[in-house]
Amino acid sequence: MKSKSFPFFLFCTSLGFLGVSMIAESPFFAGEPGQENATTQVWSLPEMDPIPQTDAWENNDTPLSEEEQKAFQKRWLEISAEVYLFITPELVRQLSRWNRDRMKCYEKTDPTPADRVFWKPTKRDETGKRVLLYTPLEPLPSTRPMRRDLTIFALYNTETQNIDWMLVTIHGEVPSGWRKFL
Repeated sequence: MKSKSFPFFLFCTSLGFLGVSMIAESPFFAGEPGQENATTQVWSLPEMDPIPQTDAWENNDTPLSEEEQKAFQKRWLEISAEVYLFITPELVRQLSRWNRDRMKCYEKTDPTPADRVFWKPTKRDETGKRVLLYTPLEPLPSTRPMRRDLTIFALYNTETQNIDWMLVTIHGEVPSGWRKFL
């Protein structure tokens, strides 16, 4: 199925229905609404902002079933090239809220090839039909002990077998036990 790409829009706004501040939106559509491959929207989210729609969901890292995993992977591979085009060095610099001096020189390296990306579930809605998955794409400049990764989150609907939306953001983490070294 041929996909359509729409122009890239750069803006800062508050999307009330999501309740988040978005830096950029790329409304591209892979497939047609109502067909086997429904639309997938891709947004960027500034570092440290909460993931929309999932605040009340329970943390749940139960893996997808084998059938769900195959359907998710198929959908991801259909749209991954367009998602990767959306991720530019300029966008990543705009997402960053830490290490801005080091991020000024950031030039994207090749992210993990789409067929080798490992997606991990992190949350499920109350019905268990919508799953939030994530994958780190590449490490970013950071200050010890923090680790920062360019990360994609995907909201997958197991019933429709569609990725409803994807968020490109920076996910930071401080390893446990770091205080003993200070």
